[in-house]
Amino acid sequence: MPLSSQAIDMPKNSIQLIQLGYIFFALLMYITMVILVPREKIRKLFWFSLLWGPTVDISLVWIFTALHLYKYLYLKPFDFLGAPIWNALSWIPAIVLFLYFLPDRKERYVIWLYIATFSMVGVFVGAYYSEFGLVQDIHFHYVLRFPVWYLWFLAALWHYRKLYAQDEGLVEKWHS
Repeated sequence: MPLSSQAIDMPKNSIQLIQLGYIFFALLMYITMVILVPREKIRKLFWFSLLWGPTVDISLVWIFTALHLYKYLYLKPFDFLGAPIWNALSWIPAIVLFLYFLPDRKERYVIWLYIATFSMVGVFVGAYYSEFGLVQDIHFHYVLRFPVWYLWFLAALWHYRKLYAQDEGLVEKWHS
């Protein structure tokens, strides 16, 4: 049985340890970004990633919580109206990494596979959160996050291309 269904009866020390999972994941994402992405690219992508990372994440958490699909557990004191702050902040490096490693191939299937790969990583993170008691899936299975993540990355990529393609001379590559 997943820990998420047992998480309600945990002692306080266990809860504090579980809360560190949010912080650990966010720090892991930021360290990965700093190691793999040049500083000037991080600066360029930061504000875009702030829009498409935490803003979309918090909105989706609110919607899915209101629909009783799932809920995050043990957020206090690291929450923003029911959404985990550390989880939302970990989306900034996720979007930076997604855009930085974006393939520059013309074939559409390469982009679709790339988005699918990042979406599967989101599914695995959802499974981790669910199994370790950070998320309680009510009427939702973490595998169902795949289409949500796919559409999220696809929309972010579409917006990124609209904003930056001409600046980077990528219009010809993506529209040929």
